[in-house]
Amino acid sequence: MKTRGLFGILVIVLTFGITVIGCNMGTGTDSNGIDPALDGAWVIESSNFERINSNGNLETYHNGYPMHRGTYTTSNGYITSQITSIYVYQTDQWYTRSEYENYLKTTGNFTEEGASKEVNDQFNAKKAAYTVSDNTWTLTFDNGSQTTFIRK
Repeated sequence: MKTRGLFGILVIVLTFGITVIGCNMGTGTDSNGIDPALDGAWVIESSNFERINSNGNLETYHNGYPMHRGTYTTSNGYITSQITSIYVYQTDQWYTRSEYENYLKTTGNFTEEGASKEVNDQFNAKKAAYTVSDNTWTLTFDNGSQTTFIRK
């Protein structure tokens, strides 16, 4: 009887452990909603675009110059990226969403509507399916287009 009771407890503990720890198996996502396979520097060689992922934080560069800062999460083979600030070369500073919209309106190059559209294009969250295989990271968007990064 004692052996049977211990065996029952072992089964319960293992089941609980597999449920808690094993939930993320196969998705590549840790308990924080971040796939550790994405950490590091990734480049699109044909465009000199670089993205650095670090535990849910992202930075983008073009020709070595900063472009964006933000965050990302992953879940069930999808990545959602959210830009939180954008770098403007003309002023040599970072802007949040509202600051960037105000900046665009003061340049005289954008109407109110045009500034709002540009800000939405830059700052709205973007979601895509993704795969990581060896040193290749591929994003597939809803319209079927793909972007491929190579690990730097």
